[in-house]
Amino acid sequence: MLWIGLEAIGATIGVLAFGISVAAYIIALLFGALGGVISMALSVRGLRKVASLPPSVKLASPCTVQLYRDDSDVERSQSRYFSLNNDYIGALDNDAMLQTATSRSQNLLTSRSGYEASNEASLAFEAPSGGTVEIHIAGGVFAEDKTKVVEPD
Repeated sequence: MLWIGLEAIGATIGVLAFGISVAAYIIALLFGALGGVISMALSVRGLRKVASLPPSVKLASPCTVQLYRDDSDVERSQSRYFSLNNDYIGALDNDAMLQTATSRSQNLLTSRSGYEASNEASLAFEAPSGGTVEIHIAGGVFAEDKTKVVEPD
């Protein structure tokens, strides 16, 4: 949308400055290209944040979250980067585990390979107070059937 908006602004400026002409069209294209470059730069930097996290309450005691990146031939040589509730928590290589904690009852885990938004996966989960949540991802996809919630004793 950014490139379309800048292209429209460029067309307006071009028409006001040069009238309806090839020069006005070229200015519109240049502004559109500028919008495209800005959009790409923002997406490559990974600035995308989830607009709204699930409503949540603070847990009485933190919940341990264990992330397992199961062995997979897909993206074998690439690390996956993880964010929990919009906070970066670490990266995992193939067949590895990462442990963190959350004090929120409702959580959103996001994973991406590199900075490509097209390789992003998200999982919303509920965390028990004082418990543990085991989450598995393989080939860039969360394996919800392997997700296990362990309530405290």
